[in-house]
Amino acid sequence: MSDEEAPDEADLFFNESMQRLLKQRLPVIANVALLLFIVGFVLQALGGVFQPFLMAVLVYFVLKPAAIRINKITGMRMGWAYFFVVLMFVNAIVLVFLAVAWNVQSFAADDATRAIVIANYENMAAQLNGSGLVDVSKYNEPSTVFTPAMQASLVSSIASGLFATVTMVLFLAFIIYEVPLLEARIARAFPGGKSAAIVDVSRKIESSVNAYLLTKTNVSLGTGICTSLLCLLLGVPLWFVWGLLAFLFNYVPYIGSLIACAPPMILGFLAPGTIFFVYELTNPIISGLIVATVLTVNQQVWGSIIETKWTGNQLDVSPVLLLLTFAYGGFVWGIIGMILSAPVTVIIKIVFENIEPTRPIAILMQEKVRSLREIYTDALEDGSFDRAEELTIQRMVADLGIDEGMAYVIAARAAFDVAASAGKKKLHPNDVEMRMIGRAMDHLELDNEEREKILGFLDDGEIDAEEAAYLDNLFPDSHGEFKIDESLAA
Repeated sequence: MSDEEAPDEADLFFNESMQRLLKQRLPVIANVALLLFIVGFVLQALGGVFQPFLMAVLVYFVLKPAAIRINKITGMRMGWAYFFVVLMFVNAIVLVFLAVAWNVQSFAADDATRAIVIANYENMAAQLNGSGLVDVSKYNEPSTVFTPAMQASLVSSIASGLFATVTMVLFLAFIIYEVPLLEARIARAFPGGKSAAIVDVSRKIESSVNAYLLTKTNVSLGTGICTSLLCLLLGVPLWFVWGLLAFLFNYVPYIGSLIACAPPMILGFLAPGTIFFVYELTNPIISGLIVATVLTVNQQVWGSIIETKWTGNQLDVSPVLLLLTFAYGGFVWGIIGMILSAPVTVIIKIVFENIEPTRPIAILMQEKVRSLREIYTDALEDGSFDRAEELTIQRMVADLGIDEGMAYVIAARAAFDVAASAGKKKLHPNDVEMRMIGRAMDHLELDNEEREKILGFLDDGEIDAEEAAYLDNLFPDSHGEFKIDESLAA
């Protein structure tokens, strides 16, 4: 075919089927965009109502496990358990507010530190102006950056935040009162089997949301405490404020940590402190680099190591979607919207994946689509299956059309992976992995000699290359070979 006869790339893309698809989908996309635009302005106008309500819902999910634990340990009624948990939560808010006020007041009263910050700022501004790379002549003094209008806006934001906090606590009290009554209302509103299905879905949603928010809150709390302590030890002013900021913005994935770390890093360059209360730094460049390095390492340890180990792939939301919701939340509600965007997106995804008609949307929201074997492996990592994991596996088995026997085989392969992982020793008959392997062997109707041979592979907690090849032949499926340590295969 000549160049003249070769079809244009645009023609290949906009072929007849693509044009037909666009005609079908464009109205839907336009309607969704219009709906988001309208909802954004409605939420913006009613932010004083919806912000505290959403925060109260998230706090409820975090506090409920604590109330249940108090109920089990002490035997007190759930109402009193909730009362004590909410009382502790309110006391924590008051203590945090007092600590922030004390921290800010201490910095405001420290004339020497403020003089150093102003002098270093003016020196750096002069150097930048002299370099010719950046023109910051309009911002030669800190007062030109932190203007009276900005100060008034900050005070207004703090006042509105306090009002929102009080409103949130009131919403929280009514949510705690209302939730136990919902099941009876659903049963009356939807008689028959439909009410049981709705209650079952709501419990699954609540279990998944509880697991995510509780883990995220623990990680955020650890990040905030470590950030405060590190800033205190490195002599960074307003150390408690930066820890609180790290706690709040840790709910925002990918870029939340960067936002939270930026102010203390800047202050590290402007206010050289006394490291560990002993060694006094005088060079602002060295001080800033030390602060930036330590805070970056802290964020990476909590975000990339500890949180990943605790949650695994629990977030599992597309990064592009999270960034879009982050921008949308900032457009609607500013900083509060940015903080709420990720938890709300995850909750929406969890709700969608537990409702049959919206499950395809939840799949599109995922970061990656995991295989059944990967889901089994994640579930076995902690040594037990919870209700949410079992339901997820059951749904995927049904969606993929896999029969029960093949599901056992795939589960056995995942069990071998977990059993052969680092730190896993000899399995015992009651271990979850061993039960999975036993069911798979029953399905394959293996004789006693083959059973003993397979169980012998697990005696030392290691699977070498030869054993892995044998298991691949014995438990065939299309989900890849067994994972083995490269050093064992050598």
